[in-house]
Order: sequence, then C-alpha cells, then structure tokens
Amino acid sequence: MGHVLNIDVAIGVIKRAFSPLACVVEVYDYQSKVRIRVFGADNRPILSVLSISMRDVVTPSLLRAELQQARSLVETKGFTLMPWRLSSLGM
Repeated sequence: MGHVLNIDVAIGVIKRAFSPLACVVEVYDYQSKVRIRVFGADNRPILSVLSISMRDVVTPSLLRAELQQARSLVETKGFTLMPWRLSSLGM
C-alpha cells in the first residue's frame, strides 16, 4: 500500500486544504469514513457532507485527489482558498 498518513495528520491536512474557511472533519461509521463540511465566514455551509473512506484519507495520493476536487468545487462557488499542496508534508 505504500506510505500512509496518521489519521490525526490527515485531519490536519484536510482542515488546511480549505483555509481560510472553517472546516469540520468528523470520523464516523465505526471509523471507516470521514465526513467533511466547509463553512463560510457567516457559518453557512459551502461544502456539506463530503464523505471519504478512511482508506482514501490515509493514502496520500487518494487524499490529494479528493481534496483537489473538493477545493475546485468550493472555488467554483466564488470562494478563494489559500494555496495548498499535500506534498508540503514531504509526500
């Protein structure tokens, strides 16, 4: 399977991917999935209930792909996100 991320590291990566917006990450379904919700300055949901399997969350290449797609969706809604790269963690 190659290199895997610690779940705490992965959650930090997810939250930073949506900076400067607020991001809530919830582990659920017997720790097999992660739910991501992104909120704007007015606490309105921008991205609701993006669900990613735990396998994808801890696999850097899969997490990168999921987050790039989610970031693009947020940006198409008119929000500007900080520059972000998973590779900044050395992966």
